[in-house]
Amino acid sequence: MFSIGDLVRMKKVYSSTPIFSTWGNKAGGDKPIGTIQPGEIGIVLETTEPQGGNGTRIMVSGRIGWVNLIFLENET
Repeated sequence: MFSIGDLVRMKKVYSSTPIFSTWGNKAGGDKPIGTIQPGEIGIVLETTEPQGGNGTRIMVSGRIGWVNLIFLENET
């Protein structure tokens, strides 16, 4: 489980993952604002995990957006 302020890294088993400006179901879907590359490190700003969700809002490489938490791991 991630908490606000945690450092996270994109898992290296994925080639890249999209980052979105919003999270959740929207009519027509949300378009990605960019991608995160394997090994990039970010900080958790918000997460829907405690409510049973799978979204994590992070700041990474000067961008702020939402990603699916399955793509992330704790940076230790």
